[in-house]
Amino acid sequence: MPKPMSSGLTRQQITAKFPAMNWRPMDPALNTSVQAVLRAERIVAQVWRWKWEREGGLGAFDPALVLFDPARVPALAQRADAATEDFHRRTGQGGALRYNTHDGDADHDPHDPADQGVVSVWRVGSNRCHVVRDRWLDSPGRFWCTTDYFAELFEIVVDQLDYWDCGDYGCDGDCDLKCNVNIAQSCSGTTRMMPANRGTLVLLFRCCRECEALAGKIAANTYRTNTKLAEIEAREHLNPAP
Repeated sequence: MPKPMSSGLTRQQITAKFPAMNWRPMDPALNTSVQAVLRAERIVAQVWRWKWEREGGLGAFDPALVLFDPARVPALAQRADAATEDFHRRTGQGGALRYNTHDGDADHDPHDPADQGVVSVWRVGSNRCHVVRDRWLDSPGRFWCTTDYFAELFEIVVDQLDYWDCGDYGCDGDCDLKCNVNIAQSCSGTTRMMPANRGTLVLLFRCCRECEALAGKIAANTYRTNTKLAEIEAREHLNPAP
């Protein structure tokens, strides 16, 4: 019988004996999950970033990275984490979510290994989810690329429904446009869509002005506090106590 391989063998010795093990890390450009994350980031950037830069806010920043950052606004990060858990729970329940690919008759099965590497864009609390693939399956001749198409779609929704006053049209406000962030005690009034990136999942919240203003103040205060603590730690490191 052949002698068992010693645990002290080097990687070079092992790969020389078993060439199939001489693998290399996958190129990010070939990793469908990595590409899906990049598509999600591009969609959010195309739809929202320029609006926030124009408005000023806390400066030219991405709200999906700042306001939902656990180090900046823990309350909003917890909302996003809870929504992410809710989304994945729904994907495990057959029929709980309806998927819209905007791609002719092309459907989406979240449990099919061959149908991975997509971006899921979900309006929190709803039963509908938009699916963004790397390319069109049933409409290969469509002029728009998938990322640009969905960015345009959500930009139209944002332009039409952000700060829509239901009261002007006789609505009592108890509809899909009400705030579901709810971090301010005075949470009320008109809302706008607020994105939160969670990898290949983009969560779409509705956020009222009161909650948005409070989140901005928390983010600014947390940033100043963390900056001050970093300065103190740096001074203590450079000038340790005797």
